[in-house]
Amino acid sequence: MGKQIKDKDTVRINKYIADTGFCSRREADQLIIDERVTINGILANPGDRVKMTDKVKIDGEILKLRVVLPVKEEKKPAKKDFVPKSQREKIDYRARERKNGTRGGERNKRAKVITSTLGDKPSSPIAGTSKGKDKKGLSDRKK
Repeated sequence: MGKQIKDKDTVRINKYIADTGFCSRREADQLIIDERVTINGILANPGDRVKMTDKVKIDGEILKLRVVLPVKEEKKPAKKDFVPKSQREKIDYRARERKNGTRGGERNKRAKVITSTLGDKPSSPIAGTSKGKDKKGLSDRKK
């Protein structure tokens, strides 16, 4: 098989061996140099090309290409047809149930209720303290 025929049906011997999963391309080259590979009973040379119908043997063991089964494509859901804005249904967003604010807003409402029920008393112990003020009631920063 010393001919170097470039054809769509042929593959280099080292790639053929690697595609079977026996070893890598570099290792296949070494096997060919060590004269352990035959193509149809003839010793292989580096760079020989092989057809898929040829029998390739390494140490007397016939190599078979892996059979790749076709993968079925999953069915994708059908695309929705485009409807222009003028033909779409009108949605009244104001009629939806309204959700007021965030959780912080709820806390603030509760704090207002607590302060209104307590009267002049502060709702937290820190609010009535003179933190950061001197005896005269002036801020430390304005001195």
